[in-house]
Amino acid sequence: MLYKKLKTLGLDKIGQYCTEHTTPVLDLQSPVSSLLNTFCGASPLIVDKYAGIDDVVFRMQKNQSKYALVSQSPSGIIGLISYADLCSRKVLITCECKGLRRTELNAEDMMIPREKLKGIRYQELESATVGELLHTMQQLDEEFAMVVDEQDQLCGVICIREILRAMKIPQNTNITAHSFKDIFNIIHNHAELT
Repeated sequence: MLYKKLKTLGLDKIGQYCTEHTTPVLDLQSPVSSLLNTFCGASPLIVDKYAGIDDVVFRMQKNQSKYALVSQSPSGIIGLISYADLCSRKVLITCECKGLRRTELNAEDMMIPREKLKGIRYQELESATVGELLHTMQQLDEEFAMVVDEQDQLCGVICIREILRAMKIPQNTNITAHSFKDIFNIIHNHAELT
């Protein structure tokens, strides 16, 4: 097979370097395909359901991953765990609710079970806009959705935080209780504000 030679250029007049990767600015009319994170390019991080949360955090940091799929040998994928949850008050709330120490928590304790996650067909996303996806996720009231291919296999993950980051939209991490009910639920039910 013959290959063509690529055109090259001299660098004698080029001395500046790029400090950040320039990506096109996304808006609500951008195609979802421009930000879709599928498993085709790179396999997802998979952790065993019995893995300790400190080990999961370490592996996420090492792989620069914001989430991991949680697996159980015969059942396959049983859930999803997010780095944000592992670095939040959710860990302390889970410890309190389960009567465990932090070192006793495992991935299964902190994961979003597969049954609670929603899936969106890859074919549906190929023609969708970011606005349509955000609207759908808002209606579902979910941070994550799984991408499912035509063979009914998981082939990707959609994360609202990553979409907002790509759109350069600031995320509100300081949520305030606005009612007595909010405060009561935090104190007595160990609930999180959303």
